[in-house]
Order: sequence, then structure tokens, then C-alpha cells
Amino acid sequence: MLSFTGSLKIFIALDPIDMRAGVNTLSALVAERLKETAQSGALFVFTHKRRLLIKVLYWDGTGMWLMMKQQATHCPHWKAIHDSLPLPPALRAGA
Repeated sequence: MLSFTGSLKIFIALDPIDMRAGVNTLSALVAERLKETAQSGALFVFTHKRRLLIKVLYWDGTGMWLMMKQQATHCPHWKAIHDSLPLPPALRAGA
């Protein structure tokens, strides 16, 4: 069972990733792009180009969780979030 505190940080990767990525690759992306450590206890949320799959990386203190959810339909909210947030170029895909 997972339980989260009220002070949980959630990081959402706005650019799509290769959904074949596992724990090690996603942890490296967290370190490289966000300058965070995957073992910080925060949730790191990723999606792919079609926005039908979501992966969540989470360290619970004893090990790394990699959760995945498949959406029934395309989620247009990702693009709206992506377009509305001015992110530094280093956090954009291909940077």
C-alpha cells in the first residue's frame, strides 16, 4: 500500500518519453533534466506522444515504484499544460 504526505512534490514531464524506459532510464532523466534525485520521495509523472499511457516513478524509502496507467482515450489536458507553462529550454525534449 502506498501512502503520501500532504507535502508530496509532484513533477510532471511535459515532453513525451519513450515508454519502453524503465526505472534506471527514468531516474537518469529525473537527474539530467530536472536536477532532482529520483529517491527524493517525490512523484515523477511521464507520458508518451499519444498521451494514452502514464508512468509514475516513486521512491517509498525501501525501493523504487514504477506504476503505469493506460488511458481509455487521449487526454488533451497534457497539451494545454505544456503550452501554458514557460519552461527553460533545458527541460524541453531534445535539449
